[in-house]
Amino acid sequence: MNTRHLEYFLAVVDHGGFNRAAAHLRVAQPSLSQAIRALERELKVVLFVRTSRQSVLTDVGRSLVGPTRQVLRDISAIESIGLEQDEDLHGDVTVAMSSSVAYGVLPKVTSGLQLKHPLIRIAVHPVPNIHQAADLVRTGICDLGFATSPQAPREQGLKCELVFEDRFAVVAPPGMFKDAGTVTREQLRGVRFVVGEQATERDHLTPEFTRWDIYPDIAVWAGHSEAVIPLVLSGAGAAMLPTARAKLARLGGAAVFEIDPPVPLRQWMVSRPGPLNRPANAFYERALAIRDHTGWSPCE
Repeated sequence: MNTRHLEYFLAVVDHGGFNRAAAHLRVAQPSLSQAIRALERELKVVLFVRTSRQSVLTDVGRSLVGPTRQVLRDISAIESIGLEQDEDLHGDVTVAMSSSVAYGVLPKVTSGLQLKHPLIRIAVHPVPNIHQAADLVRTGICDLGFATSPQAPREQGLKCELVFEDRFAVVAPPGMFKDAGTVTREQLRGVRFVVGEQATERDHLTPEFTRWDIYPDIAVWAGHSEAVIPLVLSGAGAAMLPTARAKLARLGGAAVFEIDPPVPLRQWMVSRPGPLNRPANAFYERALAIRDHTGWSPCE
């Protein structure tokens, strides 16, 4: 079986059609179509129903997506075994990652990884929560998944590891709080908040506020995490952010405060059981190696 035909099959699936897949692969669209037909003949199945406007996966084609991804990953792992020098390590790593993790974890992992293995390429699939990260890992779309969860996630068939113990910091317009450096939970009573993604408020902030007998006054549902810091700087309200993003806010002119006592933000990594291909394993090992070196004081 021609592995390139398998790669072409997944490209059509991932890019939603033959034209976009051909552009991504930098091959002529007739050549791509011919390769898919050759694969269909070899497997004796129909993978796509083709119309004048689109190509739709058949039930058989849909059932082959996961196994095909795994076959290609296994081939990649076998091919990489012959690399004798670490500096020769090359290949792709696909990572599902929520925004709350990406701001802090992704730069830390990739900077060290690419210094050691400059030929590794990393692609990030944004996800809102640990469950969607786990789904992408489970189906083989991604090698690894990273997201926050207050409790240890229970994702059937996957390994889940706590890799970073972060915490929330309060980011506020200058002058909102008189005391420098630290705010108590009681001082947050009555404060208007800006929230980027509803999942963050639902999964982390609401349970914490409820335990404190405080019910947050949401001034702005921004919908996008990138909008939170500009909204805070404009005076729309305060925000509770992971420390890495709080540091960015501080550089932009916001006042940043530790919370006393701290509000934890646990960040998890999910992976399939068994060996990873070498590029993914290098990412995995790098994440574990730095998990105890993520803390910083946002007021320093």
